[in-house]
Amino acid sequence: MMKVEECYICGCKKLKHLWKVPECLLRKDAFDVLHCSVCGFRMTSPRPSINELSVYYPDDYSAFHFLIPDKAQEKKTCFSERIKNTVYVHEFGYPLSEHVKWIKPMAWLFRQMLGWFPPGFVKEGRLLDVGCATGDYLVFLRTLGWKHLYGLEINSRAAEWARDKHGFDVYTGILNEHYVPKEKFDVVTAWHVLEHVPDPRVFLREVKRILKPNGLLLMGMPNAGSFETLIFRSFWWAWEVPRHLWHFDRKTLSRILKEEGFEIERFFIPANVNNWLLSVRHFLFRSSDKTHHFLFKCLDPDQRASVPLKALLMFPGLMLSLARSLGRMVVYARVKENMK
Repeated sequence: MMKVEECYICGCKKLKHLWKVPECLLRKDAFDVLHCSVCGFRMTSPRPSINELSVYYPDDYSAFHFLIPDKAQEKKTCFSERIKNTVYVHEFGYPLSEHVKWIKPMAWLFRQMLGWFPPGFVKEGRLLDVGCATGDYLVFLRTLGWKHLYGLEINSRAAEWARDKHGFDVYTGILNEHYVPKEKFDVVTAWHVLEHVPDPRVFLREVKRILKPNGLLLMGMPNAGSFETLIFRSFWWAWEVPRHLWHFDRKTLSRILKEEGFEIERFFIPANVNNWLLSVRHFLFRSSDKTHHFLFKCLDPDQRASVPLKALLMFPGLMLSLARSLGRMVVYARVKENMK
């Protein structure tokens, strides 16, 4: 493992120690989170090599959802799905018929509560999802009308599942390992990827190369500048060391995107309270593995037992998202035309 000596963003060597953060899945190590005194960027130290990192990605890592294909591709028609479709129609331009027209004036508000954010619809457009895991997001986009969908996934089992069960064209490996023709895609999506990659600048340059002129990069990641980090401190779930090597906030993310030739088009802070539940669980069960405990299940956002708690937190979560103070962020950035 390599000790971090200087800021990745600005090169400053004045680094401040913020927290000693316990690893939250295997519970056997702890890592430092460092803070740059000049630009405010946060980094994990020491930084494991690619080979060392593989130990920290168990087969049951949350990104790898091995769903039954028919269930994953099932088209839902309940009222909540029609509300979401209203947002997709009026906020992102999707040609969907099953939506609630009278909700149109409030579409911007319901947008904050989306689980997945889609790109703007591009008829006959080509889209690459980097870090597609088992293909759940690609399934979601297919239900919205996208036809030319591709994936890239480093986990071979997850990539095979996306190919065999969902029928997507998915490459196994990392982005710069595969030759992709220049200006091939209209959209590249990367959900919770940038914080994992060894070199974010190299990643962004490769994305820019394979995007068409004025192409869109859509990313989601933790917001290390949120109030959650002040409340939960070293037990904030989204530190997720050492898998998360870098900890961006809006300022540092905007800076690196601008320096690598992207222009931010839209920026959202979703009303997602999952970090709250997971951080409390991380604190309460930090030294045990009582996954059968009822409270453990109540604090697991993927469990049905957590629904009442999430409903209770929905309003304060929405208010804090509108104040841009929650712990997740979504950014839409386009390639600057003069940078291609």
